[in-house]
Amino acid sequence: MPQGSISSSDDAVGVAVVNYQVPVVETKAEVLDNCKRITGFIEGMKRGYPGLDLIVFPEYTTQGFHPIKWSDLTTTIGGDEVQIFSEACKKAGVFGIFSLTGEEHPDGLNPYNTLIMVNDQGEVCMTYRKIFPWCPQEPWTAGHETAVAEGPKGLMIGGTICCDCNMPEIVRDTVMKGA
Repeated sequence: MPQGSISSSDDAVGVAVVNYQVPVVETKAEVLDNCKRITGFIEGMKRGYPGLDLIVFPEYTTQGFHPIKWSDLTTTIGGDEVQIFSEACKKAGVFGIFSLTGEEHPDGLNPYNTLIMVNDQGEVCMTYRKIFPWCPQEPWTAGHETAVAEGPKGLMIGGTICCDCNMPEIVRDTVMKGA
C-alpha cells in the first residue's frame, strides 16, 4: 500500500480532520465554487498522504451560514454540491464527511443541518441530521434519529454534529448501533 508522511496499514485508518474557515457566500454559484475549493483540499491531502482513508470537514463548511440568505442556499442529497464531493472522493479513493447547512426539507419546513459521509466509490453511505439545533439562533429543523455507517476498512462511524455529541443519549445510541 502506498505510504506518505503517515504510515498506512490494513488495520489502521488514516484520518485527516480539516480546520476550514466558514465561508461567507451570497449565491448558489459561490457555494459551488466553495465545493470545488474543498475538492482541491481532498486532492492535495490524498497526494500528500496517499495512505489517507477518511477526510472530515467541519460543520458549515459547504454553504456557510448567511444570516439572511441561508434559505436560498439549500441543497438536496442528490444536489450539485453532493455530486461534486462524490466525484472527488471516488477520484481520490477516500471517504469524506461533509456538512450541508442546509438540506432541503421534503415537507417545505426549514432545512436540516446535515452531515453526509461519502465512500471511496463516490456513494453517500451515511446521512445524519442534527437533532439538537441551537434554537433560536439556528433555523434548522431537528433531525429524528442517529446514524451509523461502515467507513474505511470496516470502521463503524457514528455521525454527530456540534453540540449533539455532548448529549449522552446520542453518543450512547450510536454505540448501541455499532459505532
